[in-house]
Amino acid sequence: MGDDLRHLPITWEQRRLGELLVFSNGFNGSRGDFGEGIALISVMDVLCDDFITYGSIRGQANLDKEAQEKYSVEYGDVLFQRSSENYEDAGTSNVYLDQHKPAAFGGFVIRGRKVSEYEPTFMMHALRSIPVRNQITCRAQGAQHINVSQDTLADVIVKMPPLPEQQIIGTFFSRLDSLITLHQRKRPLTISSPSPRLPATSLT
Repeated sequence: MGDDLRHLPITWEQRRLGELLVFSNGFNGSRGDFGEGIALISVMDVLCDDFITYGSIRGQANLDKEAQEKYSVEYGDVLFQRSSENYEDAGTSNVYLDQHKPAAFGGFVIRGRKVSEYEPTFMMHALRSIPVRNQITCRAQGAQHINVSQDTLADVIVKMPPLPEQQIIGTFFSRLDSLITLHQRKRPLTISSPSPRLPATSLT
């Protein structure tokens, strides 16, 4: 991991996630609490390739006002997968990029509440980089279910450039992701085989 970090520009600062985020576990309710209400971020939303917005969230839950405040997810917060069936997915992260409407998050998710300045789109890509993923997966624990704790996430080191550079990098990768998504949605061209030529016939 150290060798990977040394390849990055020396102007980038080494930060612990515990300096940037405050971690909390999500909402655990009874069966009747789910199905309608406020949008509730689940593991499936975290694992999505695209960032999370209110309209993209699959689940819902009925939360009273106190619970909505306790489990709220706001612009720039980071969501982590808390429990997984394999080490590869353990601690997978995503960011919430809806500036208009807060959501909530469920029990198999850890929220990192943003408490320090960073560019959320840059953070999303930084947390999915190989050096950061290696730090998380090597510290994950469990047999049948692989778990990642808040303490584990707090100790993860991320290399971060100054904020203006974060914004440039975040914008670049967001545009690149959009181009890739657009390319994947295009239907492949179907090349028709030429019609077989009919044998020449004599008109005499």
